[in-house]
Amino acid sequence: MNQYDTIGVKYYKCKQQPWRKYVEEYTLNKMLGDINYKTILDLACGDGFYSRKFSIRNPKKIVGVDISKEMIVLANEWSTKFTNIEYINKDACDVDLPEKFDIVTGIYLLCYAQTETQLNNFVKTIKKHLKNDGIFIGINDNIMQSISNYKKMKKYGFEKSIDIQENGQPIKYDFYDDDGSFICCFDDYYLSKKIYENAFLKNNLTIEWIFPELDPEENNRQEYWNDFLTDPPIIGLIAKHITI
Repeated sequence: MNQYDTIGVKYYKCKQQPWRKYVEEYTLNKMLGDINYKTILDLACGDGFYSRKFSIRNPKKIVGVDISKEMIVLANEWSTKFTNIEYINKDACDVDLPEKFDIVTGIYLLCYAQTETQLNNFVKTIKKHLKNDGIFIGINDNIMQSISNYKKMKKYGFEKSIDIQENGQPIKYDFYDDDGSFICCFDDYYLSKKIYENAFLKNNLTIEWIFPELDPEENNRQEYWNDFLTDPPIIGLIAKHITI
């Protein structure tokens, strides 16, 4: 059983935290740009949270893929009004569709790789399904964040923890409600920056790390967001085919 099979609805609540909108979503949309009439493969789509957000921006087609059966059940249940989305229950490593896409997204996909081989398989899936002029857009756990700042994230609604920053070690996320009550927890995994960059290079893809930005709507609260943005817990990625 996938860990998300047991926390589906609870995890949706975590997505309502302000940093999701004012940092994560703002940064993601800035990386994506115009998606009008584009085709999108949304790997690790979860309950379809971003697939639905993409859908209202008039893409031609969205295919969402997730390993969790429960998440795909929720995605289908919550997306009945969206006619341009299709969901598939499958491990991203095993996806083999007969088409290529303008955009492949991996919003918290790569950080679930426990080994260099698994990460390489994720990247292979990305490459396989990306048009020659296509783009991969990802949001990921920031493996470059200092462990000393993990606990500072509590005021934003979550904490990270890791026993030792070595390849394959789990990074635990504990999420909390506004009143401090516990919502849910899950693990993703640490792999070094070098391993990430090698995985993309081996698959003839560029990789660019994009540090998150704050939605200008929150500019009057810069002090509140300072700990989050100075050493952010998340990071964006952009990748394209290497052209000679």
